[in-house]
Amino acid sequence: MPGLYLHIPYCDHKCLYCDFYSIESLGTMDDFLSALRREIGMCGKTHGRLGSSPSGQVFDSIFFGGGTPSLLDPAVVRELISTLRDHFTVTDDAEVTIETNPGTVDRAELKGMLDAGVNKVDHLYVANMGGARVNHQTGLASAVVDLLSLTPAGAETIENGPASGA
Repeated sequence: MPGLYLHIPYCDHKCLYCDFYSIESLGTMDDFLSALRREIGMCGKTHGRLGSSPSGQVFDSIFFGGGTPSLLDPAVVRELISTLRDHFTVTDDAEVTIETNPGTVDRAELKGMLDAGVNKVDHLYVANMGGARVNHQTGLASAVVDLLSLTPAGAETIENGPASGA
């Protein structure tokens, strides 16, 4: 089945290894998100469940790529997932992935992403971000493996597992 991709181009800085379109200034993010919501609505009217001749297309994944989409507040992620589900037919068990960067997330934010409907974290740039030193700074050193596939078991690790020192 096909998936839905949202490119969130914002980053706190441009990484040397990244060739993707990105914007370092977060000052335009609200305008971008408003435009993205409008675009989802327009596409939904022509290609989604609200269209005059719905295609019957079913999607089994939502992917937030970037940039660094983990810069989004979990409440915004929840709202975008809801907007996509309102305009497109998305399976109940869809894989919902967000790209992250260890320097931009902490346990609480990852838990918020899980609560928002994200069930997979992708691209924890451990090797490219200075290895264990960066991971220790973010508190994710022992949780990285569990967070690569963010599941309720992973959420348990975030709250009570090795990463928290419990």
